[in-house]
Amino acid sequence: PLVLQTADPQRIDAWGIGLTSRLGQINLGHGQSIGGLGSEPRPVLGPLGGAALWRRRALDLAGGFCERYFLYWEDLDLALRVNRDGFDCRTVPDAHVLHVGSGTVGRWSSRNVFYMTRNHWPCLLAALPGPLLRRHWGEFLLAPPRAAALYAARGRPFAALAGLACALPMLPAAYARRRRLPRTGTSANAAQRVAAHMARADAERLASRARAP
Repeated sequence: PLVLQTADPQRIDAWGIGLTSRLGQINLGHGQSIGGLGSEPRPVLGPLGGAALWRRRALDLAGGFCERYFLYWEDLDLALRVNRDGFDCRTVPDAHVLHVGSGTVGRWSSRNVFYMTRNHWPCLLAALPGPLLRRHWGEFLLAPPRAAALYAARGRPFAALAGLACALPMLPAAYARRRRLPRTGTSANAAQRVAAHMARADAERLASRARAP
């Protein structure tokens, strides 16, 4: 469904989630007016985890949600694994849901920043297709510290540093999960599909900057 902002239902919170070429997560369409959006379904890497429908077969093949995350990045992790198995995702703009962003822990709160920072590396290591992980290894190393620096600049330096520090012990388990992914010979195809979604996310990121006041 199209996820709208509760504070302003005429503005989009997300029509799906994406991953940029800098390996940052993005809520597609965030802040955009629903006027002129149209009603045609549009392809996305995955749905915002708070409001989504998955085929049972897709969840079974992908192994379901990873419980290690607790908060944040779990929907992108699942989206990458579902995509790897050959399933596509579409947003249906005529279906609307209202969303209070970070309503559980508070936007830019210490818990929000901690889990957003902590789960970044494990998600990428566990689920990003191998060809993309090798191609973007520099961004893989830099993306979480870069995000942590932004969170620190917003007044949460200790939560951001704690998230980075706690991410490191999670990496062996994330790599083990990666090794358990089915080796179906579809890694190259999955990389092509995810790369196409990354290009769309990059375009949306630029459009979002242009919309910002």
